[in-house]
Amino acid sequence: MAVLQLYDTPWLVKSFSLRDICFLKDTKGNYLLDRPFVSLPITAGGLHQAQPAHRRRLVKNEIVLALGIALFELSYAKPLHDLVEPFDFDENGHHDSMTEYSTANRLAKEIHLRELPNYAKAVFRCVHCNFDSFSYDLSDQEFRERFYEGVVVPLREDWEYAMK
Repeated sequence: MAVLQLYDTPWLVKSFSLRDICFLKDTKGNYLLDRPFVSLPITAGGLHQAQPAHRRRLVKNEIVLALGIALFELSYAKPLHDLVEPFDFDENGHHDSMTEYSTANRLAKEIHLRELPNYAKAVFRCVHCNFDSFSYDLSDQEFRERFYEGVVVPLREDWEYAMK
């Protein structure tokens, strides 16, 4: 839900990651998982303005992909760069701008083997930006509605199931 609420604000940069999302602890040291917040550096001039992320070929929406990657990192409890395999690199065996997408694309094919169906489908939709839409821009109302129905609603259903 935060992606929809914070889109097109200085609080959600196009290349956000789990490093930008923090959880507070209560007085007993338990994480308040239902209250995540975004952490960005504040300079004398206000919020730190990150450079816009370079748009990669095949990536329809960088922010939606970043959410999919964050969901992988939650599922595997490790950063995406720890999940890279040699065939995710470029033809010379080097990390390039598509390595992250290649890793996410590979993992999206397997996520249903480790997660509940709603979670797996939401991650798959985020990685492939698969919302049966001609627009992939979060400022487009139709896309926002499809994103909400295809990602937020299923994740909320899994959250409610897990909290029963």
